[in-house]
Amino acid sequence: MNVNAPSFSRVCINNSYHLAVLSWNLNGKFLAYLSCPDFDVQMRGLDVFCVQETHLRPEQESMVPEIAGYEWFFASRRVPGKGRVHGGVATLVRRSLKAKFCGEWSATDMLVLQIADLLLVNVYVLPVNSICDYRLWQRAHPWYLYLHLLDDLAERGHRVSSHGDLNARPGASVPTFDTHPPRVVDDLKLTIRGRQLLAVCSRNKYIIVNGCSNVDGDHRGFTYYRHQDASTPLYRSTIDFTIVSSNIFDRVEPVTLPGLMNESS
Repeated sequence: MNVNAPSFSRVCINNSYHLAVLSWNLNGKFLAYLSCPDFDVQMRGLDVFCVQETHLRPEQESMVPEIAGYEWFFASRRVPGKGRVHGGVATLVRRSLKAKFCGEWSATDMLVLQIADLLLVNVYVLPVNSICDYRLWQRAHPWYLYLHLLDDLAERGHRVSSHGDLNARPGASVPTFDTHPPRVVDDLKLTIRGRQLLAVCSRNKYIIVNGCSNVDGDHRGFTYYRHQDASTPLYRSTIDFTIVSSNIFDRVEPVTLPGLMNESS
């Protein structure tokens, strides 16, 4: 059983409107989740729904039902053959926000949209031990492509709000600039990818929102479970993150990790 917890946050755009964002790795149960009778009810009050691991091919995107008042954007994997496809991301945005697709920075499993004065990133990165060969759909490794994206957007002065499954573990460490708040988290393991994430956040002044001590809400906990017993230490981790530019951090409202809301066998 693989379980990812969704995360919810609000980020202010145009210094006035607080964008309500839900991010969730659905582990291939994307279409099944959309068919739930209460999906429309769950979308009420949300402006953006970022989904990771849609497991869709580009030609299957037309199967996704339209949601009244919202618009879908996709970044699916184009792989040879007709076997099962993993990965893929999709973002659902309220139409009144007039989101724009940013093809210059988007890639497979990585979708960048402009919403008012904000660039919103929805991303899924392969696990370190994944058997998938990323070279089937792109040249650059997805992890390094994401790090390069963060560097590039910061260099160009963009305000960024990144949401998704990074399969990286920075532990309780914080980027090395003075204004980053301390982080209080349950997952204390620091991996190589975690160190690389901290480095890119340090040089570009990105805030890792998960666990920030001065952000209200419940967001210090684990986001991924690989065992039916969620208390099993070896099979739980924090790999899904909300990361924002430091110049919009004061516009971030409480972030909550609602807990075990999705199961995938």
